[in-house]
Amino acid sequence: VLVKADEYAPSQVHISLGQNKVSEMTVTWSTVSDPDENPQVAYGECGSTSSELSPSTSTKFVDNGTLHHTQYIHRATLVNLLPDHEYCYRIQSNPSSSQYSFMTMPSNLTNPSITVYGDLGLQNARSVPLLTSETESRRSHAIVHNGDFAYDMFTNNATRGDEWFNMMQPIMANTPYMVSIGNHEGMYDALNYRARFTMPDFDLTENLFFSFDIGRSHWISYDTEVYFVYEATEGHGGVGRNFGPYPELALLQYQYIEADLLAATQNSDIDWIVVYGHRPMYCSDSDDADCLSLATWKTDLEDLFFKYGVDIIFEAHQHSYERLWPTYDSTVLNGTEDANDPYFHPGAPVHLVSGAAGCDEDLQVFDDGPLGPWSAFRNSSYGFGHLDIVNASTALWEEVHGGSGNVVDSITITRDNTKPRGWSL
Repeated sequence: VLVKADEYAPSQVHISLGQNKVSEMTVTWSTVSDPDENPQVAYGECGSTSSELSPSTSTKFVDNGTLHHTQYIHRATLVNLLPDHEYCYRIQSNPSSSQYSFMTMPSNLTNPSITVYGDLGLQNARSVPLLTSETESRRSHAIVHNGDFAYDMFTNNATRGDEWFNMMQPIMANTPYMVSIGNHEGMYDALNYRARFTMPDFDLTENLFFSFDIGRSHWISYDTEVYFVYEATEGHGGVGRNFGPYPELALLQYQYIEADLLAATQNSDIDWIVVYGHRPMYCSDSDDADCLSLATWKTDLEDLFFKYGVDIIFEAHQHSYERLWPTYDSTVLNGTEDANDPYFHPGAPVHLVSGAAGCDEDLQVFDDGPLGPWSAFRNSSYGFGHLDIVNASTALWEEVHGGSGNVVDSITITRDNTKPRGWSL
């Protein structure tokens, strides 16, 4: 049987943090056909003549569209990586991939930088050129994409997902790319999302909720979609958008997050606790129903985040940017020690809604002004954010314009690391 060589060519290459934050990196990629022997990943310090080989696993992925588009998802974990080193890697297949590279994080990293955004599609992907440039300059230690990919991965029998992964490959193959599930991933019970990424605890939660460390900051990705009902859609092989609500999965997630937060609060190696989920608990823009009549789901998680002293909550879904004052249960709990700085020793988590990286649904506007005393700053332009943690008590946040890179908004958050974790009224 003759098989075209490009059927074995690696595509859609992306990397993610492994279970060990410093010494492991996971590489995920796709091929059209399944090679007779699983490919390996050759990796080593850039410039070195020696390399290690990591074996891969292969999983057949069949989309649920009418054509049942099929590909093979490969995963390999690179191990025994040295901290603060640049590694080059190449997928050895027939043919082999291009060479990619990444930086491992220093041990006990106290000042990590993380790029954060949501809602980045294939079309109108305004932020991609700047994100590519920042990847080339090693601007951040990792990228967090807070839901809604490609618009949508399942579209055109999942070939939209293929195109999006390949468009993003220069970014995702060279910087750890961490994700969360959004509402645009719901089709076929989130089949594409669950199959095409590889996050920590993948075997347990299939990318739906998980945690990881970036230096001395602890991050939890949570699934907001378990609380929502999707109406069936036509024209997709008779299979409806039937994801959610799943109360059993919501309970499992709640238990996972609480155990994880408890462990993080007791870990002396953790300075900052950050959580992120796609749908916001508060928002003011033209799609504000998501944060008003549809936001009854938030109570359990908001209470949990408050109880364990979460510092920052990143959200997306709104195609705009909104920064909140420190808020819990719709009540503003600004820091009181410095009258000029509400974010100095705040009394509640800081919500940051950044969901305007660029997609074909365009931007949403703030047509009614703030919808609560909790809204501190609003902006309707394409962009994404940087969280630059300075030390155990200080972090800088900025939202930048997705085209020019100009700073749209910035704050300094100063947490009181002399007190035990946990907010109280």
